[in-house]
Amino acid sequence: SFIIYQNTWYELSHAKIHVPSLHTFDGQSYAAEIDLYHCLDKQCDSGIVLAIPLNRSPDFGESVDFINQFINQAPLNNTLVEREVTVSPTWNIISLLPEDRTCYIYQGSLPNPPCTGGWTWIVFNQPSKIGMTALTTLQKNIVNRGGENVRPPVPLSDTLGIYKISHDWVTVY
Repeated sequence: SFIIYQNTWYELSHAKIHVPSLHTFDGQSYAAEIDLYHCLDKQCDSGIVLAIPLNRSPDFGESVDFINQFINQAPLNNTLVEREVTVSPTWNIISLLPEDRTCYIYQGSLPNPPCTGGWTWIVFNQPSKIGMTALTTLQKNIVNRGGENVRPPVPLSDTLGIYKISHDWVTVY
């Protein structure tokens, strides 16, 4: 998948799922969050992160189908080896995006060491859905195997520019 943001093409490099959500909204976390890392080149030193909060839902729907196609193929243990998973030819991040694409944008860093900067975070204001079965799988394989995989929330800085924009900000392919 690709996105066009501010007239620049970014290619989807990888995704990370956090249980509970990495970002909080009015001090509250969502059940999970999927972060989609889009890069300009193979080095992926910087780029765009689409952060999509996920709410518990019944086990059906487009976003649930998106997650279900890879969740049961994910490794159970931490691994440094990348693993490809087989998905449908129609699998696309568009099905994961919430209907309301209003979002917050800020300049930040990676959430894990080395925490390098140069990343534009686009955090959706409205959650998408994750089925209860997939959420339970994630909770067992992430949370129960070493704790929550999120760092504590970082207080907002007075100098951090956070902008809320309407839904017509990006093109997704």
